[in-house]
Amino acid sequence: MKRNAMTSRFALSVLLITGTASVLLPQIASAATPPPQNQTGGISELPEPKEIAGPRLRKEAIHVGGFAGFSDVPNDRTGALFGVEAGSQPWRRVSLGGNLGLAGVTQDNSRMMLFGQAAYHFVDSNTPIIKHGYASMNAGWFRDSVDVAPGLTATTYYPGFGPTLGFDLPVEKTWAVGAEAKYIVNFKEGPQNTFLMLASVKRWL
Repeated sequence: MKRNAMTSRFALSVLLITGTASVLLPQIASAATPPPQNQTGGISELPEPKEIAGPRLRKEAIHVGGFAGFSDVPNDRTGALFGVEAGSQPWRRVSLGGNLGLAGVTQDNSRMMLFGQAAYHFVDSNTPIIKHGYASMNAGWFRDSVDVAPGLTATTYYPGFGPTLGFDLPVEKTWAVGAEAKYIVNFKEGPQNTFLMLASVKRWL
């Protein structure tokens, strides 16, 4: 039952991301204008490239950002999550980065996550909803702190990995807002599911 509920929440979040992007991205795409033409109908001058936020459109871009959302936390609870991330793009369609997040109910019942991420960006797609999207694989470590008795906290470290699906919408030359859903398999006491739903703000340098 728990696995079915987790799967339903993940599917609902993906639909939410898709629906939001389908509303905003066509408005961005409609702002595009064709290049100027001369009297013979040919292109007289190529327009100067416009800088758009996001590693998908600029090679070797570096970004920093912050995120917030919710995540499963120890004792089968759902808690607020916030953190920071950074990354670079050594190739046009691929970016590499890492993120540090903290989720929890109280200081003594919390989860810290440190993950690396490799993402593929669908920059060559002609579909607006896909062009600004990406899929990635994450791998890293969890640190759980659980209050087991008054004045006594148990701390556990264990690995995890899993996929992410998300998008970044350019809102200014070097800024973007986005959302992503993460599904992580952790190995605290055998394989377990961890679900994260995040909203983010990123700046490209």
